Amino acid sequence: TSGTSSLSETERHDPPAFQPLNASPGKAWPKPPGPNPVTMYRSVKCGMNMAFREWVRILGNDGVKVWAVSSRFLATNLAGIGAEKLKLIGAIDPADVAEGKRDSDAGKIIRKDEIQ
Repeated sequence: TSGTSSLSETERHDPPAFQPLNASPGKAWPKPPGPNPVTMYRSVKCGMNMAFREWVRILGNDGVKVWAVSSRFLATNLAGIGAEKLKLIGAIDPADVAEGKRDSDAGKIIRKDEIQ
């Protein structure tokens, strides 16, 4: 999931990273394109959040733990840079959930140190 798809975070203008995403464009038509295709991105992520909550509901009586991780900057090999190099510039290791360190937060959308 993503912080930019959190309903409460669409109202934020701090920190500065939220300002271009959440500010209303000036009065005019047509509207200028935003910093990225944020409208469709946010819509898709909200749908994904609801699919996650459905998995929590459907699997609840089976004892299956489900989380959605609002990952931010993860140390993975997806970008072809390498996890260790990414850790040097602030990326975090996503293994805590799989290792059981966040079991008490099952059914929630989680971040490194908080629930989203």
